[in-house]
Amino acid sequence: MRLAVLLLLIVSLPGVAGAQASFDGTWRSVITCAPHAEDGGARGYSYGFPARVKDGVFHAQRKAEDAPGSLRIDGPIQPDGTAELIAKGLTGHPDNAVKHLTLATPYTYRIKARFEGSKGVGTRLDSRKCDFTFTKD
Repeated sequence: MRLAVLLLLIVSLPGVAGAQASFDGTWRSVITCAPHAEDGGARGYSYGFPARVKDGVFHAQRKAEDAPGSLRIDGPIQPDGTAELIAKGLTGHPDNAVKHLTLATPYTYRIKARFEGSKGVGTRLDSRKCDFTFTKD
């Protein structure tokens, strides 16, 4: 209970709320994954997709959630601009997937990100190397 009250007080501080709100708006996300030689290999790829930050919470969606090749990214951005985002989706073409997973196999991974002003960068923390760029519209 005390922790909940303390968190509520911290989030309601003007500087904290203002810092998170400064990231609010529409963003453009780009993921770039290098070719992956381990685990049976996987081709590299890169694509862009829209994102939105509302009340300091990041949300991006590529394709419908039940579509092969879909990607959803969610998570809060801290007042200092750091974020650990969670990516979930369904694999696309097997040649792009580590271990050549079957089309539409569910996956999830974490992204360590940093936002500053109207730009951000991120790195996939699990499995293959993928980098992210975020640009505020």
